[in-house]
Amino acid sequence: ALLPLSFLLALCWTAPLFSQQASSPPAAPPPLRESLDRALELLGEGKFQMAKTELEKATKLAGGPCGECLLGLAHVYASEGAKWAQVADTVQQALPLLSTPDLQAQAYNQLGVAYVKLNEPDSLPKAEEAFRHGAGLGGSWGAIASFNLAEILYRQQKWAEAVEAGRRYVKEAGAEGTELNESRALI
Repeated sequence: ALLPLSFLLALCWTAPLFSQQASSPPAAPPPLRESLDRALELLGEGKFQMAKTELEKATKLAGGPCGECLLGLAHVYASEGAKWAQVADTVQQALPLLSTPDLQAQAYNQLGVAYVKLNEPDSLPKAEEAFRHGAGLGGSWGAIASFNLAEILYRQQKWAEAVEAGRRYVKEAGAEGTELNESRALI
């Protein structure tokens, strides 16, 4: 049986956005940081339209495109359902603007999930590429990307690579890993 894709999709959108672990983003000017923090809080509370408004405000405060703002907007678009092409486009715009490996890994993870949800003929190879990039960046989001990569490789019947990605997740996630049992079953 396949691993639970529903879990990995839920994890992508419910895990703390803009994780402060590993490496923190460069210090934003106080009003911008406050706006981003407020948007994060609203996203966590499921108040997506209010978060969207706050992210648009943060974009204005940034004086133009802002990687964290775009990453948050991608989260909002995902919450609106069936906007996966918009999620993928928004994450792709965010990637060159993100300056820390943890934020980049989070973005690649979101991009991979968006590709899976698009369910197009080339979705799995695109998702695999995104998850590989995210996994390669390490940190907490890199570990999540490793788990998701194992799932995608399994779906593509790339058995040996799926086992390798599952082992990497178990190693990186340690005792705190949320999907240890699923990964061990894969291995």
